[in-house]
Amino acid sequence: MIRVMTGMVFACLLAGTASARGEEGANWLVPLGSAVSHTAHICQLKDGATMEDIARIDERLHETLRDRSVTGLRQIVTPLFAVNAGYDYLAFMWSTWEEFGDLWNWITGTPEGQAMAHAWDDYESCEAVVSSVFPLLRQAAQEVSGPQVATAEWCTRKDGISQEQLGAKHRSIADANRENPLVAWWGVGYPQGGARTGAFPGEFFHLVTYRDMAAYARAKLAIADGGWRERGDYYSAYAD
Repeated sequence: MIRVMTGMVFACLLAGTASARGEEGANWLVPLGSAVSHTAHICQLKDGATMEDIARIDERLHETLRDRSVTGLRQIVTPLFAVNAGYDYLAFMWSTWEEFGDLWNWITGTPEGQAMAHAWDDYESCEAVVSSVFPLLRQAAQEVSGPQVATAEWCTRKDGISQEQLGAKHRSIADANRENPLVAWWGVGYPQGGARTGAFPGEFFHLVTYRDMAAYARAKLAIADGGWRERGDYYSAYAD
């Protein structure tokens, strides 16, 4: 099994576009608090394969998304700070759940879709997990495609804490950080397919994106300079 560790830092390359959904003129797949489908392909390159091979096939996917008016986006994610990662890269595919179903019907049910799937198989070996991710915080800068930095942190609800209490806590953190320029995007994800008990180090995950490494560094400094108190409150009362 490919290992996915908690607390890892990744370099992200965005590709594709998000869809306009009318939030203050922004360009988002879903409104804040609504579920978006997130497929994480956890991949190892086969002998002799390179990321250039993957990028070439990805471009075919991007053309298909445009031709089919699928308003999702794909991220290539590589470990930046990680121990025993056990994989070469991740590919995140974001779309609405409706478009997720339509796209996978095309992949599994048409000769063109099957050909694209087999093209990836020539270069990579992947496991995949499908999640619902609920975006809670985002800045306009996150609409721009380009290299960014992301962190993934897995958590489990503490005994006695209801999902409603946990959700309320997440919303209160988002509200308190609405004007915080350091965090470009934050969402909470819940695996719904491809994950079995014990496969991941928690029952849900926080996915946070920063504009660049400088923003990531400033965010970590803010925690060191006092933000650890609120962080400590979350981990002592709400989640492990």
